[in-house]
Amino acid sequence: MDGLDPIKYRGSADAQSWRIRRRRFPTPTPGGVRVSVPTYLSIRAAAEKSGFSEKTVRRRIADGSIPATRIGPRSIRIREDDLAAWLRGSAA
Repeated sequence: MDGLDPIKYRGSADAQSWRIRRRRFPTPTPGGVRVSVPTYLSIRAAAEKSGFSEKTVRRRIADGSIPATRIGPRSIRIREDDLAAWLRGSAA
């Protein structure tokens, strides 16, 4: 922590610079292993990426071919990995 106690120096310029440095250089993950975060796509982005229409993507979600997650009352997201798996299966 560069010898600064963020509680003690809360309002000082040292505390401000400590916060900026802290944001710029995040704490490494345990063991130095990077964790990959899955990428989620909207229905429109999934349709553009797959080359199918939005209506087809919605139909495949409805019949269970493509797993999707509803976020809130209106937003639906598809994991990029699930879309790729469906595309591999539909190409065969």
